[in-house]
Amino acid sequence: MDLSRAVLIGVGQYDTGEQVTASAVSSALAPLDSVANNLADLQELLTDPDQGTFAARHCALVENPRSPGEIGSVVATAAHSAEDVLFVYYSGHGLIDSRGRLFLALPGSRSDQISWTSLPFETLREAIIDSPAKVRILILDCCFSGRAFESMGEEETAIAGQTEINGTFTITSSAANEPSFAPAGEKNTAFTAALLSAAWASPGITLDELYRDTKRNLASLSRPQPHRRAVNVAGDLVIFGHPEQRPATAEESGNSQSNEAFRANEARRVVASVDPNDLAPNLWNVTVHNGSATPITSLKVEVYPVEVNSATDADLTLECLPAKNQPTLRRAIDDFLRTKMQAGLGQQLPYGYGAMVTDYLAPQLNSAVKQKMLDHMADSFPEVLEAGADASVVYLAPNASSIQADITFVDTDGHTWTRPHGELPRTT
Repeated sequence: MDLSRAVLIGVGQYDTGEQVTASAVSSALAPLDSVANNLADLQELLTDPDQGTFAARHCALVENPRSPGEIGSVVATAAHSAEDVLFVYYSGHGLIDSRGRLFLALPGSRSDQISWTSLPFETLREAIIDSPAKVRILILDCCFSGRAFESMGEEETAIAGQTEINGTFTITSSAANEPSFAPAGEKNTAFTAALLSAAWASPGITLDELYRDTKRNLASLSRPQPHRRAVNVAGDLVIFGHPEQRPATAEESGNSQSNEAFRANEARRVVASVDPNDLAPNLWNVTVHNGSATPITSLKVEVYPVEVNSATDADLTLECLPAKNQPTLRRAIDDFLRTKMQAGLGQQLPYGYGAMVTDYLAPQLNSAVKQKMLDHMADSFPEVLEAGADASVVYLAPNASSIQADITFVDTDGHTWTRPHGELPRTT
């Protein structure tokens, strides 16, 4: 991966500067001794001769930077140079200001002066946007790291399940309003330890499988759960290690066992993902990505609720329906557009007039915009999905707090594969 770049950022040592007051000391951040190990262990994994997929010279370490500029110069250089994969990792304290914005702590960060002493996540985000890399991978191991999803998303396109940064795979160690966990006396933070364990245990693990196994490792220890968002990026990409395999000899090239292994590896690259749609709590984006080298046919996707918002078993029988033709979706779009219009007009007009103008204009403008948005939505998955292609459908799940998707498809050799949610595919 000579055209790929990795930047590992870690802040584990915190201070309050020179000769500070007692109030400044009280607002200083606690040290995180495990961050240094996080950086060293992750760099070893990424650049290991057998397991690594990055050249050592292209894996930069930024430890305890004193200013945002120290981070910026390294990230900007890597982002500009990366053509295949840009990998950015941060481990340290995550801070939230009074407006709910995410900041990444620096050694001199103070909880009472967050915006003046820390790195705004928005700044890191802009560097990622500017990169020409085909795939961007962002991993945040800090408190409140789920806030990155809010910043990465663009509300106007969230309805169709898109975000502003296409080609980005993001994993965060916690939800938007949840702390992460750095166990006292342990070598690594909880999240990074689980991620390293998953990667070393399964050479050639894909990004989707890495997230699944990391989440499973953390759940087994009752620790905070990670979160993921993938946007027009192959979850079958391998950046941690290589599958254990050897080239087939001429005599083995036609061997059925070798062919079966190849088919199984290709089937692994067909993945379904489920993410909340930001438009309304009961809407979900279901995406199928065909990362294999050939088209798949007879694609069928079964979407179903696995958690409900009430205690009755009957709720589990509720179907998950494509949302395109549902009144709920239309109302959600109307509310979304009205809110955006009123917010924009409210900044331009005297107090109270924004709402009045919105009431007059919204019915006319929203109808056309809403129809355009609906026209770009699919109400079903295609039967054929070409190699490298994605297909997405927005689903409505009235009382579900979580849903899953199982897929069935046929490969070019005529074999039928079934892949239940969170599992490896199996042929039938």
